[in-house]
Amino acid sequence: VDSIKNQTRRLNHLVKNLLELSKLDEAVPADQFTDVDLSALVGEVAETFEVPAQAAGKTYQADIQPDIYISGSRDELYKLTSILLDNALKYTNDSGTIKISLQKQRRITLSVYNTCESIDPEKTGRLFERFYRADESRSRETGGSGIGLSIAQAIVERHGGRISASTEDGKSITFTAVF
Repeated sequence: VDSIKNQTRRLNHLVKNLLELSKLDEAVPADQFTDVDLSALVGEVAETFEVPAQAAGKTYQADIQPDIYISGSRDELYKLTSILLDNALKYTNDSGTIKISLQKQRRITLSVYNTCESIDPEKTGRLFERFYRADESRSRETGGSGIGLSIAQAIVERHGGRISASTEDGKSITFTAVF
């Protein structure tokens, strides 16, 4: 019975994510976007992940430039930031490091960096594919379905941006959204 309940919860979560992804594929009327204080929003989300990261023995750093505004959906941008930080928390190695940064030079750049056991540089391009998991052996351990980064990509694209993943050393990964 417990196994059936767990599978029902997992399927329910998966269906909700698929519905959310489907909604993100729809066109957004311009009047649904509002001015969002992205600095405050990212700071708010970053703060909620600080204690769990530290409790897990991870180093956590946030570098958020103040007064960055964007025209968009506050709920979707909150979800984007949460997905990126949740992934970082799940996949950072023991005693690893998580860094979130929000900066604006010419463009707005949101980046989340984390150390990890290992990542194949050739696989970073596939991380945004629906249901793709770089390390299949961890799917039960982390509880993910491989759809979160697809949702993150859809949110970024809906806001006129692009998102990428990169690794310089195979022992860390950085997700960068540029608006």
